[in-house]
Formats: sequence, C-alpha cells, structure tokens
Amino acid sequence: TSHGYAVKLSVGLLTTWKDSFYPVVLVIYDCSESCAYWCFPIEQVSGDFGDTDTKTITAPLENRFDDNGIRCIREKIVEYYSNLFKIQDTSLRCSIFPIWMPQYRLLTSLEILTLFK
Repeated sequence: TSHGYAVKLSVGLLTTWKDSFYPVVLVIYDCSESCAYWCFPIEQVSGDFGDTDTKTITAPLENRFDDNGIRCIREKIVEYYSNLFKIQDTSLRCSIFPIWMPQYRLLTSLEILTLFK
C-alpha cells in the first residue's frame, strides 16, 4: 500500500501471538528493494476479531529494518517486559533471534547469510 507492506494473517495465529508471553515482531523483506520493514502485529488488532478469518497487518514504510529500526524494536521489547513484569530497572538486556515462519524455528547462520547478505 502507500503506507507500507500489508499482509493478511489468520485470526488464529494473531490470537496465539496475543496470548503469548513473547512480543512478536513481523519482518517483511522486499527482494526487489533488498530492504526489510517491521511492525508489532498485535498493536494493530483490537481485542475482538469479529467474524473474520483474517486481519490485514501493515509494516509501515518508516519502519525500515536497519540499525535505527533494530534499536526501536529493542526499546519496545524492553518496554514490553518492563510493563509485563512491573520492572523499572534499566539493566534489562534484549537479544533478537530470527525465527522462520511458519515453522517457528530459529534460522541457522547459513540461512541468515543466504537470506540477508
């Protein structure tokens, strides 16, 4: 779209992510631009999904998956856990591990180098 990259996700998947203790970051890679964009999909859905089977989630164009984007993601993850566990300590540390969808598995180093040169 003119605002970003849109993807339809099943309500079942979004419900699983919403009920998870882990914040989910959706990263969409555009091969033609060799650039990736990110969003937190749960922030874009309300509590009631209604009668639909899917919801459209958008990764905004301003959310480029670059150094600044990764910094923003880390800040949001630290904020997520600070709110969840009522922690006000700034000593929290965040590590980001790539997961391949839909298998929900960690990518190997070789796969990361192949996909993101």
